[in-house]
Amino acid sequence: EDRFVLAGNHRDAWVYGAADPNSGTAALLEMARGLGNMLRKGWKPRRTVVLCNWDGEEYGLLGSTAWGEKRAKVLSSKSVVYLNVDVGVAGPHLS
Repeated sequence: EDRFVLAGNHRDAWVYGAADPNSGTAALLEMARGLGNMLRKGWKPRRTVVLCNWDGEEYGLLGSTAWGEKRAKVLSSKSVVYLNVDVGVAGPHLS
């Protein structure tokens, strides 16, 4: 039986958004690129990989909640893990 590995992030921000959420968006896009490169070379994942990206997080998790509620039955029976890449990088000592 196929199971899901999910990774996701939101794309809206209260202010500038460099750490939250754009560093996570960059990480998610790099993950997509890497998976695509491996797939083109013949790699097949053991589980279905679902990359998710939502709007409305800062206003109360609206996008991810709506997506999850719409798919609650299949997600509860098939999901193995969700990796939240919301803030991929943050801190005062970045160079």
